[in-house]
Amino acid sequence: MTIPNSVTSIGDYAFSGCSGLTSVTIPNSVKYIYSDTFSNCIGLTSVTIGNSVTFIGSHAFYGCIGLTAVHISDLAAWCNIKFGDISANPLSIAHHLFLNGTEVKDLVIPSCITSIRDYAFYGGSSMTAVTIHDNVTSIGSSAFAGCDNLEAVSLFCSTIGNWFSDKKNIKKIVLGELISSIGTAFSGCTAVTEVHSLNSIPPEIVKNTFAAEAYENATLYVPSGCKTIYWLHPYWEDFSPIVEEDIATDIVSLPEDDSPNADASQPNVRKDVIFTLDGRRITQDKVQLPQGVYIINGKKVFIK
Repeated sequence: MTIPNSVTSIGDYAFSGCSGLTSVTIPNSVKYIYSDTFSNCIGLTSVTIGNSVTFIGSHAFYGCIGLTAVHISDLAAWCNIKFGDISANPLSIAHHLFLNGTEVKDLVIPSCITSIRDYAFYGGSSMTAVTIHDNVTSIGSSAFAGCDNLEAVSLFCSTIGNWFSDKKNIKKIVLGELISSIGTAFSGCTAVTEVHSLNSIPPEIVKNTFAAEAYENATLYVPSGCKTIYWLHPYWEDFSPIVEEDIATDIVSLPEDDSPNADASQPNVRKDVIFTLDGRRITQDKVQLPQGVYIINGKKVFIK
């Protein structure tokens, strides 16, 4: 069934109990799907959600036990949908999300997305990896609950919550250079075998940031020249081994007229964090550095 383009909202119980309904396409004209709209449509196997939907009410897909596929064409629009409860999200039952016809196994939240609503990926058990880029500032309750087959998470956002703390199949964790502190974000991730921290300054962590099994079995990878800094830092020191790796290499050629006051007209520019390759913090401005290789803001940089 395809909802006509003239429809802008679908009312409470509109198709509830329609057991013969096998698929439904909701066009971009629809903004609101209200409570119990498709509840107990036991024959429904596939639903396509249009890009303009911003609200799906409670129990909208409750009892749709035959659902196996949710189709979308705009990930940002999907992340912005306000779900009334868990069963408002058809993914909680279908478990398989398709973006432009391709099943999402490796979910990448691009930098154009700044927030992810409650329950957005609830039940997405077919996903095996998640990458969240740096512009994401808000992730709602249970956004990744039920994504129990995740094996890798890469987090480049500045703040980390307990979104993946119960994911027992995660093996690889990548932590971006903007992260400065972590709570108990991975306390239940008992299968972790590798942790990559891209920040040249060890983020503040607590004993239960990682599971005991992770401290015991995982290899910690840190930027070149930062092994000693991590080894001396509380709780990071519990990892063994700690291995240095090249995170990135930038070649920078500074103009001859650069000076320490070059950014004085831009007071909001973040001051560079600079280390030598042996882990020694440099307090002078980047433009004053002699030729050589440094760790600047978590990246390996050659100053010409």
